[in-house]
Amino acid sequence: MTTLDAMPSPIRPILSKIEELAGGFGSSAYLVGGVVRDRILGRPVLDLDLAIDGDAIAIARAAAAEVGAELRVHEEFGTAVLRLPSGRRIDLATTRSEHYETVAALPTVEPATLDVDLRRRDFTVNSMAQPLGAAEADRLIDPSEGLADLRSGLLRVHHERSFLDDPTRIVRGVRFEGRLALTLEPETERLAHAACAAGAVGRLSADRLRTEFELLFVEDLDLEAAWRRLGDLGVVEGAGLGDAATGARLLGRVERSLEGWLDRHGGDPPPRRVEALLAAALLALPPVERPAAADRLGASIGRLERIEVSGVALERPNLSEHEAADILSGFSPAELAVLEGSGGPEVGRRVKSFVSSQRDFELTINGAMLLEHGFAAGPAIGAALRATRAARLDGLITASEEFAFAIARLGGENRDR
Repeated sequence: MTTLDAMPSPIRPILSKIEELAGGFGSSAYLVGGVVRDRILGRPVLDLDLAIDGDAIAIARAAAAEVGAELRVHEEFGTAVLRLPSGRRIDLATTRSEHYETVAALPTVEPATLDVDLRRRDFTVNSMAQPLGAAEADRLIDPSEGLADLRSGLLRVHHERSFLDDPTRIVRGVRFEGRLALTLEPETERLAHAACAAGAVGRLSADRLRTEFELLFVEDLDLEAAWRRLGDLGVVEGAGLGDAATGARLLGRVERSLEGWLDRHGGDPPPRRVEALLAAALLALPPVERPAAADRLGASIGRLERIEVSGVALERPNLSEHEAADILSGFSPAELAVLEGSGGPEVGRRVKSFVSSQRDFELTINGAMLLEHGFAAGPAIGAALRATRAARLDGLITASEEFAFAIARLGGENRDR
């Protein structure tokens, strides 16, 4: 069996074509990183990373033309992305070395050997490679003993400056801990603490920091535990996101609200998970600290104040159902999920009620029907309809009583004569 034979059948012809094209350029192509790790673990193969010991961009351009894939190129890094018609993604990168001028800076890259390329990666378990089309599917290139670490359940960096060079690797490590049941080995954990203590996270650009948190928020893991772990390592404080324990509790509650939304309402419409969880991370902060944190995440605090004020309003004693619906109208599904998760039991009940029966509520009557009945056009028509809607939402009348209620509100003096 070859390496290609072990790949999912829909992508074998495409990988075979890339292998053929690489050979035509005098190069070799290798599966690297997560795909090799996940194949060893018996996990599904999703997106693919390929290392090319030659001109990856030229090979990617040729492959895109051959298989009809969408192509995106990053010349400065010698990388290209093929987006296949099926939606699957294949990343191709020229084997390279990386040099970091300052802490948390983007690297300067230069072409290098596969061995050098593998040793510049984040963790040893992601530093294994397999040649495409190798005679044996289990042929493994493993210069850093990543297989041994994988079997021991450990995440190990290659050198002591790894997290200073790229602090996003700390967030990535926590994702791998949650997803793959691996653990930062003791020295690697010490280096993560040291990098955070040195302010490395605070030197990341907003785009890079937000991207890593977005990737965390879409992972299938215990988000509350992951956020606490990031707090223990110093990432949450380094990102200017306040007390990790407070944030973890709120993120956990909002995550459960999102899950409940999907259970109750399916995907009609689905809340935007990342938007909701970013808002929750910001809501965990005192209001005075939120603008700076939003800048750090490249996020907008937009409607956070309205969410908070609305939560207080929904706790008001004797608040009617129609008043609650008026408060909640205009919120997006993501904002409603945040409000449900961040508020108390009464707020949660109000949001559930609104989403299940009030958000899409419509009267059985309209203004045209009242005009046809002889009432004059004007603001009184709108006022009568609003009063009728309030009475329906408050359970004071039934659908069959709407028309009579609206007519009574208008009064006979408003009829056209």
